[in-house]
Amino acid sequence: MAHRFHINMPLGLGRFDLDGEEARHLVVSRIRLGEKVVLFNGDGFNYPAVLVQLGRRDAVLEIEARIPNLCERKTSTIIAAPLPKGDREQILIEKLVELGVSRFFPLATERSVIHPEPKRLERLTRHVIEASKQCGRSQLMSIEPVSTWEHYLALRPLGEVGCVAHGPAFAAKNLPVLTESPSSIWGAVGPEGGLTEAEAGLAVEQGWTLVDLGPRILRMETAAIILSWELGQISDRAQR
Repeated sequence: MAHRFHINMPLGLGRFDLDGEEARHLVVSRIRLGEKVVLFNGDGFNYPAVLVQLGRRDAVLEIEARIPNLCERKTSTIIAAPLPKGDREQILIEKLVELGVSRFFPLATERSVIHPEPKRLERLTRHVIEASKQCGRSQLMSIEPVSTWEHYLALRPLGEVGCVAHGPAFAAKNLPVLTESPSSIWGAVGPEGGLTEAEAGLAVEQGWTLVDLGPRILRMETAAIILSWELGQISDRAQR
């Protein structure tokens, strides 16, 4: 597979001058003149390009085409979860990107421990870019501002699927089965201490479904990854 480079600007056919961090990445990747790479900028397209000139800190490429990237789902998957501690946040973001999640909301709940600052959210965006390079996506999963539980529940459009991962003692319902694909599907995971009864009750009042992910206690990032997978499968089956 060709090396992929993220460009934070509009792209088009013809000559493109590459510099900055991505140029340094190209240099250390030992790509030779005449080799092909793929550029992407988050617009959902791949831009195959040939390396025509290489310096120590910059490069010149010839963009040959603009090709739709077909790996995105038709249904947008939105996931919310409190951020875990340490490098576990990177694992969470990487896996959500690989699973095709469209938007991620860091959550602030009653039992949340981590309250991310803007610099930390910037770091999450860098994780999104690196994961997108690796897995072949050309749309970037957006990192949304920190949301309260009440605010996030209210964001779901009326009629769209909303599922909250909750403990088996409370969540008697299984994941829903859809007969047609919605425009978006929403999921949420609580903190390591779990959602409070009031928070779970508020979700039910607003039409969200409490779902059980199994009898074992999961770390929040594991629960978010499993829920993202399950919601993606729901939307994929509805499209068949």
